[in-house]
Amino acid sequence: MRTTERRRRSGREFRVEGLESRALLSAGLPAQPAAAVRSIHAENVLVVHGQVHGTATPISPATASPMLFAASGQGTAGRYGRINFSTQYFLTLPLGTSKTGLIPGGTASVTSPRFGEGDVAYNGTATFVTVRRARISLSGEVTRAVGPFAGSTGTFIANGILDPVTGRIRLNFTLTLNTRI
Repeated sequence: MRTTERRRRSGREFRVEGLESRALLSAGLPAQPAAAVRSIHAENVLVVHGQVHGTATPISPATASPMLFAASGQGTAGRYGRINFSTQYFLTLPLGTSKTGLIPGGTASVTSPRFGEGDVAYNGTATFVTVRRARISLSGEVTRAVGPFAGSTGTFIANGILDPVTGRIRLNFTLTLNTRI
């Protein structure tokens, strides 16, 4: 046992702060450290990033507007490994001097042995940079999840490039799932 008194460490002072004015107390939630609150919310959200390369094929005649397309491809999604992506969408071709076509009411399915299956409904645009290059921008909602994340809801965002002449398509997508059911 020490008989000498320890010196105080400089720079460390304990200050009591009133919490009555803080909004967290009015919610009636038990007090938790901020790190614990962040980890609780992080466990309920799953973010899946993926890349897909494939082909898009017109199903309807080229004279129809909007044209119906079917596209499919394969790619990777981080820790979920290889994925398959398939979609059907309408593309309203731009008229006159406009270079942007609309993609209303598309549906897609993302499948992987580790991830399960996620179905999405989306809308978007295709901006034609040249005759052989269109930038695709899509956003929508997860309509169904099967497998480890069954019943989850969430959002879908994708950006990519479409070559209308060859049908090649490349998409980078993000699925954000709320896994708390």
